[in-house]
Amino acid sequence: MDYLKKIITDFELHSVEVIKDCFEHGVSANENINGKPLIYSLVNMYTRGPLFKQCIKAFVDHGLEFNNKILLAVLLDDADLLDDHLTNNSTALQKTYSFDCTFTPLYEASLLHICAEYNHLAWQKSLLSMALILTLRQVLTSMGLEDILQSFIR
Repeated sequence: MDYLKKIITDFELHSVEVIKDCFEHGVSANENINGKPLIYSLVNMYTRGPLFKQCIKAFVDHGLEFNNKILLAVLLDDADLLDDHLTNNSTALQKTYSFDCTFTPLYEASLLHICAEYNHLAWQKSLLSMALILTLRQVLTSMGLEDILQSFIR
């Protein structure tokens, strides 16, 4: 059986157990297909649903090497992990991403846009609060009042 071909179909169906089975039969979570990481085949599919994050977790559980830990936390809908990463890198909120999604292509989308696209509510709160703090910091700094923010966020 061609498990690479099978996994693509199962991405569309969000068949978590079958995706895991494909990994266990030799498909690598780090494989490239058409010059792009296999995980983007899942991200770009039409389907948006509650099993999406479990499909992403199947990649992680099978050795995914994904350099962008903040984006991975967003795709996993893991608010705690996202908070940890954003605490050390708040400028990540300004980064944009592009995906050739079948239903709604995401070009130069923020993490919050990605959050909305995949209906991941857990980390919307993290992103909004971090964005609010970043904006507040910029305003207070421009007014020479950055010390107020430090006492506020402690």
